[in-house]
Formats: sequence, structure tokens, C-alpha cells
Amino acid sequence: MTPVREKKMKRFFNIYDANSSGTIQKGDFEKPVQAGAAFLGLAPDSNEYSEMYEWSMGFWEFLCQNLNKNDNDLITTSEFLNAMDALATDKTSLNKIIMGHANFTLKLWDRDNDGMMSQEEFIAAHTAYNVNPDSAHEAFGHLDRNGDSQLSYEEIIQAIDEYFTSDDPEAIGNWFILDN
Repeated sequence: MTPVREKKMKRFFNIYDANSSGTIQKGDFEKPVQAGAAFLGLAPDSNEYSEMYEWSMGFWEFLCQNLNKNDNDLITTSEFLNAMDALATDKTSLNKIIMGHANFTLKLWDRDNDGMMSQEEFIAAHTAYNVNPDSAHEAFGHLDRNGDSQLSYEEIIQAIDEYFTSDDPEAIGNWFILDN
């Protein structure tokens, strides 16, 4: 893994390692779902909550399978980096896990159902993952490639792809996941 991608994947790890323990566990994948659902007003028995939970647990299961871990095991930063390096080179799994996340993220956080993610919606989504709202505001400005004050599905997909696969330190997609 290049230094650029390693830095980004450590940021990604840190959104789950909210207590800065240096490890993540299954519960760390449940907390953002609960925070997002609370913000969105989703009941635990709603279809949207179930979809969000299933994606998050699917990502946790991918990590466990890739690392030969059990469901209750801890995953260290270095193990996470190894799994993410493997994911970046496996386009099928990348599309299933990461791009699948983009699909439901836009669907869930697009509260006005216009097919776009507003700045307010983007900040709310990132805040659920322990990101500072000011950082999310700054990131949105970079990710809004056409300056229309919204992120289209295409802008989100491009940002996610760049975040997980690009070694370019200037790639706009590097702003998609921020330090918490």
C-alpha cells in the first residue's frame, strides 16, 4: 500500500475506532448505524434501518472473513490496512461493499429525495461517523466538482472510487472520508 492510500485507510479506520483504542470490533460498526438512524428518525424495525445495518454488518463480515477472524475478535489498524489493500485490488468486492454503501448512503441521506446530496445532508451523514461538522463542510466544498452546492450520484461514486483506489495525493476524492 502506498503512503497516500495508507493515510486515507487510517482515516477510514479511525471513523470506526471512535475511542482511539487502536482496534475495532463489531460494536464499532453498529454505533454509526444507530447515530445515523437517530438523526434520520428511523425506527429500528424500518426497512431503511435494516438496510443500513445490513451494509455495516456486511462490511464487518468482509473484514472478519478476509482476516480469518471470528465475529467477536478485535481488528487492529495493521490488519484493517491489509484488508483494505486487498479490497482496493478486488473490484468486485470493492463495488459490492464500498459502492453499495454509496447507493444506500445517497438514498438514506437524501432527505428531500431529489437524487442529490445537499451540504446539510452530507454534513449530517459525516457527523454520524464522528466527523467534525466544520471538516465535513470543508470537504463538501472540495467534492462539489461542478459548484452546484449538491453532490450528484456520479460525484459521490467518483469520490469514493478515488478515495479507495487513487494514489494521487491531489485527488478530489481524498476529501470523502475525514479525520474524526
